[in-house]
Amino acid sequence: MDDEDKKNKSSVDGWTGAISHYSTGTHVEFCIVDSNQFGSHPGGDYAVLKLSETCPDGSVSVHRNFDNEDNKNKNWSRGGIYPNKSEKSYTLLYFCYFPSPRMNMPSFPSLGVPYGVFAEPSPAWLATGTVFTDDEDNANADETDGSPAPLSVGLRFARIIYSDTPFKGKNSYLLVAKVSN
Repeated sequence: MDDEDKKNKSSVDGWTGAISHYSTGTHVEFCIVDSNQFGSHPGGDYAVLKLSETCPDGSVSVHRNFDNEDNKNKNWSRGGIYPNKSEKSYTLLYFCYFPSPRMNMPSFPSLGVPYGVFAEPSPAWLATGTVFTDDEDNANADETDGSPAPLSVGLRFARIIYSDTPFKGKNSYLLVAKVSN
């Protein structure tokens, strides 16, 4: 994502897996895995990137628009990212959000590599980190939308990926948790 060019303050802190920051952008890498291996976890709410039409049972689809740099934008993507979009001045990401009340997955699946998810703070995670994206300053259109899910779902998701203010704001925070070695 090509973040704000003027006085960019994007950063990563702690364990963020394959998410890195460069001078005016944020680079995010995702692995394609069978989402049916995932379910609610007793450690807390979490989300994974949605890469198909549907989310697994027990999860809810939520999307987040990141308003990226307007001038000379350099957004890019590689591989199939549908239904997500990386356009010339915004990035639209869809997530499968797993609320934690039900315990139907006592541990995260082993995928053969260390990996993480987007997750609310919890002592259950192996490591945590925060990604801060300095989004477009002018006429910012950052937005989180959980519809058609209830507002309460959107508010809970906003504890994981959020703006300076709930649902809309000028910058984004993504909380990351390492869940498997």
